[in-house]
Amino acid sequence: YQRRVRGIPGDWTDDTDQMILVMESLCDTEGNGIEKDFPQRLRDWALKGFKELGDTIGQGIGSMTLSVISHDDFLKNPFKVALDAWVSSGCCKSPNGSLMRSSVIGIPYFYDFKTLISNAIRYCIVTHVDSR
Repeated sequence: YQRRVRGIPGDWTDDTDQMILVMESLCDTEGNGIEKDFPQRLRDWALKGFKELGDTIGQGIGSMTLSVISHDDFLKNPFKVALDAWVSSGCCKSPNGSLMRSSVIGIPYFYDFKTLISNAIRYCIVTHVDSR
């Protein structure tokens, strides 16, 4: 894994890339792929980016996201890995990377507030568990 920042004028950020991953996961799993499907998509994207856009790697990944998705156990238990990463930071790192990708989560469940909130939390805690 590498952490690089895109420098191409007019290109979007990793936040948009990750939002697309959430949309794909929601569409392909009808919202039921949070624990397995989305983490796999996130790791694949980090390693390869979107090949159809000429990427060779997911670029601009934040330090918390990178520390979580590069952990050996991430695909087995992303929530535990994210919790351990936050605890090891002294419970004081509070980046907003998961918030940036969450804007589309409400689209398929706008009519079911309970499911919408549950999915939003679960998609976010794949990499960021701090609830502040």
